Amino acid sequence: MRRYRSILSSSLGAEPINVTPLIDVVMCLIIFFLIVGKLAANEKARIHLPSTSIGQVAERQDAVVVSIARDATTAGAAIALISVDGQLAKDGEDLIRLLQTRLERQATVTARLNRSEPQPISRGKVTIRADKDLPYDAVEPVLTACAKLGISRVDYATARTDLTPGGAQ
Repeated sequence: MRRYRSILSSSLGAEPINVTPLIDVVMCLIIFFLIVGKLAANEKARIHLPSTSIGQVAERQDAVVVSIARDATTAGAAIALISVDGQLAKDGEDLIRLLQTRLERQATVTARLNRSEPQPISRGKVTIRADKDLPYDAVEPVLTACAKLGISRVDYATARTDLTPGGAQ
């Protein structure tokens, strides 16, 4: 009598998959993104904000953030680097263009979310994060650009320092 081999019981079947290398790769990716996230958080820490004991805590950040930091490549000089939401501005005209583009994009997105007409960019908000040791000349181009675009709402980011622990006065 003949014996037939079943296709399902064949010894040529697939072997179990070893997932150990896959777990190793995933763990390396997790560690990589944790390190990159920490480095990105430290990028904002390069600006030493002026301290204050008054002011409001920003509840929702819907403003265009302009960062002004001392140029680390120039020793001792008060040359500032200006960036609009991470994009470096080369000069005053480029700063105006970057601000206008970012404010228009933000107005369009907000209008789509609210299903309404886009607001003019003059109703936009700008937050300035400037190093506390920089002179006014470093902040002045940003204020001039905001004035040329008709933006009247400009906030200044500061580091909150309460006089007593817990904020009670």
